[in-house]
Amino acid sequence: MSASLVQVRELHKDRAALEREYATKLQALAKKAVEKKAKKIVALVLGNEPTKAWDENAIARSTLDKAYTQLISAITDASNDHVNLADALDSKVVEPLRAAEKKHEDAKKKEIQYYQKLLADRDRVYADRLKSKQKYDEECQEVEAYRQKQERSADDRHAERAARQYEQQQVDMLNSKNMYLISIAVANKVKEKFYSEDLPSLENELQTRLLTRFVEIVKDAQELQIKHLDTLRSHLIATEAALDSVSPQADQDLFIDYNIAPFAPPPDWAFEPSAVHYDHGFSALIDATIGDEGAQNPHMFKSSSFSIPTTCAYCKLPADCSGSKHGGRTHTPSGSLSDISRTSSVISRTESLGIVAPSASSGEATPTPSSFARASHISEEKGPTARVLFDFTPTSPFELAVTADSFVHVLEEDDGSGWVKVADESGAKGLVPASYVELVEATPAPNSSTSSLSSGTHQTTGEYVRGLYSYKASGPDEIDVEVGKLIRLTDGPTGGRNYADGWWEGVDENGKTGIFPSNYVERV
Repeated sequence: MSASLVQVRELHKDRAALEREYATKLQALAKKAVEKKAKKIVALVLGNEPTKAWDENAIARSTLDKAYTQLISAITDASNDHVNLADALDSKVVEPLRAAEKKHEDAKKKEIQYYQKLLADRDRVYADRLKSKQKYDEECQEVEAYRQKQERSADDRHAERAARQYEQQQVDMLNSKNMYLISIAVANKVKEKFYSEDLPSLENELQTRLLTRFVEIVKDAQELQIKHLDTLRSHLIATEAALDSVSPQADQDLFIDYNIAPFAPPPDWAFEPSAVHYDHGFSALIDATIGDEGAQNPHMFKSSSFSIPTTCAYCKLPADCSGSKHGGRTHTPSGSLSDISRTSSVISRTESLGIVAPSASSGEATPTPSSFARASHISEEKGPTARVLFDFTPTSPFELAVTADSFVHVLEEDDGSGWVKVADESGAKGLVPASYVELVEATPAPNSSTSSLSSGTHQTTGEYVRGLYSYKASGPDEIDVEVGKLIRLTDGPTGGRNYADGWWEGVDENGKTGIFPSNYVERV
């Protein structure tokens, strides 16, 4: 049993050493994690380049940071708990086992001494029995000697005395015999007590005390480990609660709050001319169109995904057309937007801007940017009235939403594409399927009249604009814009800011009336 005690003590001693070693590794791991966290947490929570100042309170608002901090804290606390367990094993298990071992050895020495005493007492009783036996044997020899002497002196005058001596010797022999019998009984009692009571009680008491103390100490060790596991479990529960509290939405809002920055969408793509074909007509149209808006407000062309079929295979711009390759209708030049046929996606783009394209004939001069403006002052007679038969929902910017039983004015009849251009009561224009409308009155002859800019006196509104950029007039209907100079806007539904999209009408300091790009000036 003593050897087992030593083995258990050494076992817990080694266990305590392992706990300390494990605690040291956990502490090193937690320290390394803290250092890495300090380097990475800002980028993780607020991004690599936060747009506004931050402090530790901002980091502390992150639920992810709280969970990570709790995780590292749990590892640190666990390392301390392992150190505490190692100390407890040393103080409450290893040392008590060593003390129990020493106490057992002391008790064992005392038990040996007590055993020696019991053995000596037993041997003394055994010796008394042997002495009684020896005395009894001697008395028996004396009795026998006196008996033989009496027999020899039967006829002798000493026979009576020999008889008396014989009888006396028999009495002494019987006394010795009684003493011997008593010593035998005493020795048997001592022997029985020694082997039945003294030795078993001595051995049992020694083992019982040792085993009882051993169990108590080992149970204390188990209790320490149970408490240690409960403490570790509390750390795990706290970490689990912190992880459950992580809110991705809150952390995302925090990240957005510290990363708000000015944003501009990517620039639009510009037309790139072909490297193998010089598309003179289209490039001239695009150049002229872009020139009227300036760099601050680039054009937004309609998508070319919607293209109205046409039978004309020659025309690329609305101009005089001598005929169709396939016998289609010819184009009639006009300043009216309604006379421009939808020949291709290119023309659709110009139509989306309200550009009145110039004639492509060689005799025409190069158009000025103002000639492409959507002239809101151009009066256009309403076409024939038509009734809408079915609801129509537009699927592209070219089309117009109409409802059944409403009335519209036909601006351009079906040219074979299956579409007509109409205007509703609010003045909105667009394409609808030709089969969705029916005429309710005869179509009057279109009579478009374009009101040109007058060089005479215009009524002004008293509203002024100041030039932001220099602009040189490129047509007789335009006026120059100089940086810092004032221009007084004209009045009326077709003047001033109502003239056209991207073009305003006004009177310069010299009294000249004309139009100019609206994005080259600012209102005063």
